Amino acid sequence: MIALPRLTAPLLLSTLLCASTIASQASAQDCAAPALPDISAVPILHLNPSDPSQSTVGRLKFRGAIHLQHYAPKFGAYSGLHISRDGQTLTAVGDGDWVQATLDYNAAGDLGGFEVNCVGVLKDELGEEFEWWEDRDAESLSFNGEEFLVGFESNLRVLAYKEIGGAARNIPLPQEFEDGVPTGAGYSSIESSSPDNYITITENARNEEEQIKSYVHQPAGSGTF
Repeated sequence: MIALPRLTAPLLLSTLLCASTIASQASAQDCAAPALPDISAVPILHLNPSDPSQSTVGRLKFRGAIHLQHYAPKFGAYSGLHISRDGQTLTAVGDGDWVQATLDYNAAGDLGGFEVNCVGVLKDELGEEFEWWEDRDAESLSFNGEEFLVGFESNLRVLAYKEIGGAARNIPLPQEFEDGVPTGAGYSSIESSSPDNYITITENARNEEEQIKSYVHQPAGSGTF
């Protein structure tokens, strides 16, 4: 069971039409945990309430938003989001927790609804809950067509999950990539197009050229940049 005490801050979920939003198809997690109680999910109709005609920000086009509110600290503060290729299933992780929800769309194809299907906690390689906060600090999420990849910021590592609520598999990264990463400034971004290709980017660790440090893994050659 997951305790759900009260929380006053609302969660704003919005979608903007961009290529990185939609990734490979991932099936919904079979839920053994109870779903959250009712959540207030109110569609936001305009990008700019002061100018309802505005629908873009630069090259991004507004495709709807939902204002979500629930009195539960286990819901919200998600750092990594993934949307299935069909746009129906959202998976999110943050601080050791995960959620999956169904997204609904209006007649124009814009985001119009959000319904939580399942919540849970991320687990280690033995299928056990993380004991220490440093191990729970999940920050980024991607899906490589077979597994979810979760990047962590404090205890630096990338874990793979066949099912987001199942046991993890560690993905080894080179020591040179881990060296020099400040505490809490680890793997804030991860993206994968297939099981053999992924890129991991730190929050603010720097390489010798004072650029944001990253690691690219691919069959043609991997390296730290």
